[in-house]
Amino acid sequence: MIVFAGTPGAVVHEELREDKRYDWERGYYTVQAKAYCDRKVMGEWIENVWALDIQGPTVLVLDSLKTHKMERIRTRLVVNAHTSVVYVPPGVTGLAQPMHIAVMKAFKDRLRDIYVKFVIENGTFTDAAQKRRHVAESVLKAWDEIDEDTIRNGFLKAGLVATGPRDAEGVFATPTPTSEGVIDAS
Repeated sequence: MIVFAGTPGAVVHEELREDKRYDWERGYYTVQAKAYCDRKVMGEWIENVWALDIQGPTVLVLDSLKTHKMERIRTRLVVNAHTSVVYVPPGVTGLAQPMHIAVMKAFKDRLRDIYVKFVIENGTFTDAAQKRRHVAESVLKAWDEIDEDTIRNGFLKAGLVATGPRDAEGVFATPTPTSEGVIDAS
């Protein structure tokens, strides 16, 4: 989800909805006065991005942004998206938030590379609409270049993925009970 500065229902918002150059299959675009994640934007994300991909009970790790901690937001996640919410305590995001640990630096570095290449080859943007389109395309491209192992490593480093023996398909090898509640320790 990409949030641009703008007023809902005004020029920028309409441009996002009508300009066919925005890839709505791979991205979701909206506006907020300061391009900030407020309650409305978070609600849009839950309904139009997060909930669409949920296929069963899920845990979402959020930082301590005021919007994330609103009871209304937590309730929407639980009720509409079957999602349990875990909040990272303030000051430890860099240690406990998987996206912050492993993904965001690589993602932002790639975005910067794409931007610098554009400016070297084309000069600065001709107008705000061109810049918005470039940002949208760049975000999608940079995200495509983040591989699954990078994301997985963020969860491992945050201690949010159990480690241990796995079978040939990568599923945890769990002991089989030999009788009611007794696990074969061998």
